[in-house]
Parts: sequence; structure tokens; C-alpha cells
Amino acid sequence: MVLSAQIFLFYIEGFLMTLSGLYLFNLPIKMKRVCIVSVLHAFFTYIVRGIFLLYHFPFGTHSLIIWFLLFLAIKNILKLSWLQSMLVTLMGIGLLLFGEGVFLLPIMKFLGVDMVTMSQNVKTILLATVVTDIPMLFTIFISSKIKNPLIDLGDLDDPQKMKM
Repeated sequence: MVLSAQIFLFYIEGFLMTLSGLYLFNLPIKMKRVCIVSVLHAFFTYIVRGIFLLYHFPFGTHSLIIWFLLFLAIKNILKLSWLQSMLVTLMGIGLLLFGEGVFLLPIMKFLGVDMVTMSQNVKTILLATVVTDIPMLFTIFISSKIKNPLIDLGDLDDPQKMKM
């Protein structure tokens, strides 16, 4: 049960990271392709974490590998430019880390729960994921209501707009 919940939550995490980045830049959203990217993210995350646990690699560097694979999936499946793919990935990662730092850690401290205990129970895994995803959900909600991009990538192409 814990395994299937973790894979499902890896899928949700990849889906929200990709979608929040696309919404921030007002890039075209093809839900079928976003779902494919999310499935690949869940698969990559499960495999990379499994390898790291099996061979006792230092846990932490696995995130860089997973994020790089997410970047490649976004680039190749969503057919975005290198810059767009990189920015979508970085914004999703940034929002995820913001959620972990601002929401997850204080709630864990308040509940008196450590990460090992939290990762053993499906309910606590679900709680941790929902809490961590708050910034991404907020970004998707706000960006979907505002039809103009919150961050305009067109400004990067125009050198006159870059000058102050």
C-alpha cells in the first residue's frame, strides 16, 4: 500500500511541478503530454530512489538526477525550447522546495514527527505531499485566473526590455 501511494504521489508531484511552471509562463498546456511527463517523473523517482537506497549512495544527490530527467522529459515530450524547459523545471522545483521549507518542516516540528516516521504511513505521506504542494496549487490557481503570464518569456528575446 505504501509503495502504490508513493508512486501515485510522485506522479502528483511531477504533474504539479510541470503544470505550475507552464501556467507561470502562460505556455501551451497539453494535458495528455503533461500526464505522460508525470508518469515518467514517477517512474524515474521510484527507480532513482530505489537505486540510491540499494547501493547506499548519499541521499540528496538523487534529487539532481530526478530533476534533470524531469527537464529532459519536459523538453522532449512537451516540445518546448531549451530555455522554456529549463525555466518550467526550475520554477516547479523552486515551488516544491518552498513548500517543503515553509510548510512541511514547521508542521512536522509542530506534530513532533521525523521524516522516517512520516514515510512509513500512507496517511502521513499523503499529508506531507498535500502540505508540500500548497505553493504549486496556489500558483496554478492564480495563474489560471490571470490570463496574462506572470513571467513573460518574450522579454528575454527583446534586448530593449532587458535594459533598465
